[in-house]
Amino acid sequence: MESRLGLWIVDNAELFKYVAELPSLKSDAKNVLLSGKVSSYLASTLSLMYKDAKIVAVDEDDKAVEEAKTECPHLQHINEKFPDYQGSGYDIAISALEIEMLNTRELTPYLFNLYDSLPSGGVLYLSFPDAVAPTVMEKNLYPAWYDEDEMIYMKYYMAGDVANALSMIGFQIKSMEADNNNDLLHVVTLIAQKN
Repeated sequence: MESRLGLWIVDNAELFKYVAELPSLKSDAKNVLLSGKVSSYLASTLSLMYKDAKIVAVDEDDKAVEEAKTECPHLQHINEKFPDYQGSGYDIAISALEIEMLNTRELTPYLFNLYDSLPSGGVLYLSFPDAVAPTVMEKNLYPAWYDEDEMIYMKYYMAGDVANALSMIGFQIKSMEADNNNDLLHVVTLIAQKN
């Protein structure tokens, strides 16, 4: 890894340790969706876990996906923010450190898109920095947690609110874990299964 984001992910690999729990819910996966640039860096790990799976990264950041391809050459790329996934038949959808870049009005359609990408029994892995208090503020421009020279839009969501939204959409929460992090403070990982 050469980019600052790639190096940050390597240095903070413990935040993604819950990916190892996915086979307990889905022992075999033919299609894996990686939504967002952080998720694309998990391609090599997922290709080791699901050897015959087609792995698709969806993000507008070509640089992140190209860097991920250095470790997972068969990674496929859809260069869109989040396309309509309805009926696409992914067995697993991964969205790592992505929802904090969405406004509330963007978050609900995004979660429904992830839901539509999965068949019944499909598994969703979602991680995000947890808000310490409720807020109605929209996303604001901040220095990126992985590179102070890069500015990104962010909004923090409360873990309970995200879990409730997923339940209302039609997911069953299987696990909810939290880790402290020097840059993001408190990162929550939810693993859910589509009813």
